[in-house]
Amino acid sequence: MYVASLPSEVHLTPLAPEALAQQNRSHGRARIAFALRAGRTALDSLYQQGCTRVLRPMTAPGASPQAVLVNTAGGITGGDSLHTDVRIGPQAGAVITSQAAEKIYRSAGGNAQVRTDLTVDDGAWLAWLPQETILFDGSRLARETHITVGKGARLLACEAIAFGRQARKEQMRSGLLHDTWRLHRDGKLVWADALRLEDDVAGLLARPATADGAVALATVLYVADEAAALLETARELTGCAHVTAAATTMGRVLLARFAADSLYALRQELVPFLGLFLEAADIPTCLPRAWSL
Repeated sequence: MYVASLPSEVHLTPLAPEALAQQNRSHGRARIAFALRAGRTALDSLYQQGCTRVLRPMTAPGASPQAVLVNTAGGITGGDSLHTDVRIGPQAGAVITSQAAEKIYRSAGGNAQVRTDLTVDDGAWLAWLPQETILFDGSRLARETHITVGKGARLLACEAIAFGRQARKEQMRSGLLHDTWRLHRDGKLVWADALRLEDDVAGLLARPATADGAVALATVLYVADEAAALLETARELTGCAHVTAAATTMGRVLLARFAADSLYALRQELVPFLGLFLEAADIPTCLPRAWSL
């Protein structure tokens, strides 16, 4: 015999916030590959899973193909994970961007994990230009970027981070940002970088040797045989008000850093810089339209 209880007779024990955080997590995966076919770059393979979707907007005839990453979860928090793997085949070229800024919300436990793998094969090029990441107070982000660049290949990569939404008077006071980069070229590690800010993030950013009070940071990386030849160009393209910027080269790697007192000021500097640098580097594309929306 079976006994059924009415809903009013069932008493459920509320789950603790930590248990809820473990159950309701978002995970997204994307693998995108482009290859040269009949003299033109075309999509070779595409895999998407979970909360990650990849859009392919129409481009003008003869223009370089684009892929736009979308996080349908609307943001990530502790315990969530995103993994994006991009490969550009020999002699091919493409642009990868994101539909909107990625928001990292307050964590109820654990870190948000974001990993990006970029592979640019011999003679190919990639413009990796996602929009900024916005860190909310109490958020915890561990992000890894692994890059492999082949012989004669070129890569322009930009990553921007905002600590809170200044337009809404928000500030990231505490939390975690652990951001690491690894760049391999010709089978060797040629550049590595790591930034870790934890607990009193606002206090660390205020230090002169850290960010001197800046609340929006960006890194622009250009990898190419002729990278050093564009150093003066990169320096001439910087200098917007409320932004501190500097550029240097290490062999075939050009690195530019930006620190601003607001995300608005940072974008005012980055948008023209990236657009003009793409032209100076002779990369056959323009800044994705998503950056101007």
